[in-house]
Amino acid sequence: MKLIAGLSILSLSFSTQARLSPINARNAAITKPTLTNRAANSSECWNTLSCSFTQIEESPLSDRLAYVKYLQTLFVPLNAGNQFQPFEGLINLTASAHVGKPGTWPSYVIAGNVEGIQRGGAIALGTGTSDAGNPGSKLWADFLTKMKNKQLGDRDEHDRLWSLAEEASTKYGLTTAKNTSTVSTKSSRLNRWSTFIQIYRTILRDRKAAGTVFRVAFTVLRPEIAFEASDFVNWLTDTTNRIPLGAGSAVAWDSPQFDPPVAPQNPLEDVRIIGGLVAALFKIYKDGGVSE
Repeated sequence: MKLIAGLSILSLSFSTQARLSPINARNAAITKPTLTNRAANSSECWNTLSCSFTQIEESPLSDRLAYVKYLQTLFVPLNAGNQFQPFEGLINLTASAHVGKPGTWPSYVIAGNVEGIQRGGAIALGTGTSDAGNPGSKLWADFLTKMKNKQLGDRDEHDRLWSLAEEASTKYGLTTAKNTSTVSTKSSRLNRWSTFIQIYRTILRDRKAAGTVFRVAFTVLRPEIAFEASDFVNWLTDTTNRIPLGAGSAVAWDSPQFDPPVAPQNPLEDVRIIGGLVAALFKIYKDGGVSE
């Protein structure tokens, strides 16, 4: 799909209403979670940051959310104590929408990301060496090691490495789901979410270009908001903000009008979908979609 073309006709869908379930506030005190597994003897894998994909996937979403928060407390020495809040937003969304129960593809996506972050963190902290077969683990380890060494002062490089690790972990979770006979991945909701996450990654990897496209598009179509283009892109790509990823997922999951077209591909329909998703996110931004 042509992202630039989609962004350039945002006015087609600026009336889109996004339905976002409330994002839970962060716990005042982070407690150690318990990730259980019906097939495992140990329920204390968080002690060694070695929880298996299955342990994570079979755990309630509330436990996974607690685990992501707990991991971030361990990552403070890596200068990364707040770098995974977008996943908090995604987990909150799946829990409140009742779509991330164990054995579903959203559950597998979340498990792939949590496992990758966990294993990558163990490698970066020097407490583990295994990537558990998850391609995202080493990418997260690289990201966290560079954060520790203060090598990611350039936001463009920071966002690029973050998005590469997220993509690898997400794809691992989806591939695992597709290879599991009991998990259905034939879903229009998955197709819509995949479209959103591609837009999200594209903007993360070229924030400056996206900002320029937004500014030009807004100047032509909505000149009164053109000055907000850069702030909007910075909000959308802020990895210390839990709202944009969860909000975008909510828009994609709850909006059948954003179903990708069936073959043959229709470029104009692609443009409409991209424009609509981004316009819905802009509305959330304007409505005060900022971190607590």
